[in-house]
Amino acid sequence: MPVDKLVGADSKEFQLGDSTVLIAQHETVDLPAVMEREDEIRAYMRQLKDDNGYEFVLFMVTDIMAEGSQFLCEGNRRIVDRVFNIKCTGVGGTWMPGILSRKKQVAARILGS
Repeated sequence: MPVDKLVGADSKEFQLGDSTVLIAQHETVDLPAVMEREDEIRAYMRQLKDDNGYEFVLFMVTDIMAEGSQFLCEGNRRIVDRVFNIKCTGVGGTWMPGILSRKKQVAARILGS
């Protein structure tokens, strides 16, 4: 699957104060196969951030069998870190057990912060 389809097929912009953020989600049963493309995914996320002026791009790789999501974030990670009490840094992202819904579990928490 081309990286623009992988990241962009299920993505949505949200207004966060004066900023715009992009939260994208890809559901899989093979998280390791998706994560093998992390460098390519992150490069595309940075391009999206720069081209569109997003505060951050958050990509949730949701493993429906393991019932959780790997968070990859490019841009101002402080918001995501604070809201979820994590350090969503560099290589590998951050595993978020039980996080399956972008709308109810992620966007709602970020927008309510």
